[in-house]
Amino acid sequence: MAMDTDSLTIKELQERYGIKTRQTVYNWCEAAGIEFDKDDRNRSVIPADKLPLLDQVRDHVADGGRLDRFTPISETVPDTQQDTTLDTIEDTSTPTVYPPEDTHLLVQLLGAIASHLPTSSPLDAYRDLEEAAAKGWLLDTSTVRSLIGVAPRGERFVRGGWQFDRSGKLGRSSAWRVTKPE
Repeated sequence: MAMDTDSLTIKELQERYGIKTRQTVYNWCEAAGIEFDKDDRNRSVIPADKLPLLDQVRDHVADGGRLDRFTPISETVPDTQQDTTLDTIEDTSTPTVYPPEDTHLLVQLLGAIASHLPTSSPLDAYRDLEEAAAKGWLLDTSTVRSLIGVAPRGERFVRGGWQFDRSGKLGRSSAWRVTKPE
């Protein structure tokens, strides 16, 4: 376990979230915009105060969400003070300028709402696979995972009527040629 109780190692994050691979931890942290620090033993760690953000990623993924569509939701604290100016007439001739903190919260709220709106059809993944097969495109492993829900393994991988053949590398990831066997 990490010596510093204010941070968690990758292994501790894997245990906490039931994640099998280190890469999944890295992917979740990237989606959440969390950067790793190093502890006194030069291990990658994240501050414990980032756990609520990773909890949001876990919930997003558990609900079937894609990491590339994750938008963090910030917690807001309700204002408990009574507004005593309700009886006054507001001057609407000049626009109201909101402080940057409020604008940031508004942008986050709109992002959270937009991430839950249906923007695509469940069949879009199949259309994307059809196009990749027809045009002979090579897809990296993370793209294939986002389209079919699992990462391909081995030299040839068949899933749901699609065949994925390993065809070299795309950056640090394996490249996959998509075909639809007759």
